[in-house]
Amino acid sequence: MAHEVLKGRNRVSAARMGLAAVLLLGRIPVLGAQEPRALGSGRGHTLGGHVFQPSSAFPDPFVADFLTSNLGGGAATDLQVPVYNAEDSVVRVLTGDLGFVSMGSEYQRTVLPWLGVRVNFNGLVRYGTETPSLLSEGVAASYGFGAGATARVWRTDKLYLSAALEYSSNYLSGVTPLQYVEGVVHSIGKVLDSLQAIGGITLDSAVIDSVIHSIDLTGYSLHTSSKAQNTTIGVRAAYAPVRWLGLTGLVQTGVAGLFNGPSNVWLLDVGAAADVDFEALWRVPVGVKVSGRWQSVDEAASDVAKSRAQVATSVAYTGRGDFSIGFELLFSSLEQRRSDARLAARSYTLSMRYYF
Repeated sequence: MAHEVLKGRNRVSAARMGLAAVLLLGRIPVLGAQEPRALGSGRGHTLGGHVFQPSSAFPDPFVADFLTSNLGGGAATDLQVPVYNAEDSVVRVLTGDLGFVSMGSEYQRTVLPWLGVRVNFNGLVRYGTETPSLLSEGVAASYGFGAGATARVWRTDKLYLSAALEYSSNYLSGVTPLQYVEGVVHSIGKVLDSLQAIGGITLDSAVIDSVIHSIDLTGYSLHTSSKAQNTTIGVRAAYAPVRWLGLTGLVQTGVAGLFNGPSNVWLLDVGAAADVDFEALWRVPVGVKVSGRWQSVDEAASDVAKSRAQVATSVAYTGRGDFSIGFELLFSSLEQRRSDARLAARSYTLSMRYYF
C-alpha cells in the first residue's frame, strides 16, 4: 500500500515538473524568430496608427528618446572656380568635381513629457577628384557640434505640432593650393607695379634679388581655417490622414555664419515630406519616404555654396517600432558663391535610429 502511495506521488511530481518545463519553454523565444510589429507601435513617433519613418535629410517634430547614426558619401559636379591675375581680373575658370564622405550622430532625450533636448555631431571630408578641383579646393574637412530642443505645442490623434530650437558650431580646415598661388601672383604684381612707378631701373641680378626679397606672403597660406555658428527657431508638424501614410513639414528661420564669410546672414529653411508604411498595407516591413527641402544657407558647404535645394528618397526597414535602418539617396542643387552656375550633388547615406 505504501508503495502504491509513493508511486502515485512520483507521478504527480513528474506531471508538475513537466508542466513547469512546458511553461518555461513557452516563455523562451525561438532563435531568429521575430514577432510582427503591432500596427501603430512606435515610441513617441506614432500618429493615427502610423509609425513615422526617420530621415537624415529631414528632421521630424516628435518628442521622443532616440539615438541616430549616419554614414554616407557622394559627389558634386560642375564646380566652377574663377582664377584672378594681379589686376583682379578673371583669366580663366576652373571646372571640376568634388567627392566627399560624411558621418553624424544625434541623441535626443525627453526631460519633460512635452520637451526633448538633443546633442549632435557631424563630420565631412571633401576633396577634389580632378586636377582643376584638386588645385582649387584641395582637401578640406569640416566638423561641428550642435544642441537643440523640441517642445510639443499641440497633439491630437492624427496631428502633431511642435516648436524647435537649434544651435550649431561648425569648423572648416583645408589645404587650398589655388589660394596660395593667387597670393604669390598678387604679391609679385604689387612689387612690379612699384618698380614700374619708379622707372629707369635696369633688370639685373640685384634687382631680381630685391624683387624676390620684397615679395610678402605673410597674408597667404596653403592652409585655411574658418568657423561658423548657426541659430534657428521654427515650427515642425506631422499629420497622418490614414494608417499607412504620414506627412511632415517644417518652417525654420534664424541667423547663420558662412565659412570665410559674414557671420550674421539671415537663414530660411522650409520643407515637406511624405512616407508610406507598407507594413500597414500588406504586412511588408518596408517604408518609403520622399522629401523636398530648400535652405537659403548650406551649413555644411557654405564656403563654396549659398542656397541648397534638395530632394531625398529613402527605403527603410519598419518591422520594429523601436528600430529603423534605411538607405537614403539625396539629390541637391547648390547656388555657388563664386559662379552663376549651379553645383549638382548626390549623396548616399546609411541611417540607423534606435528609440529607447
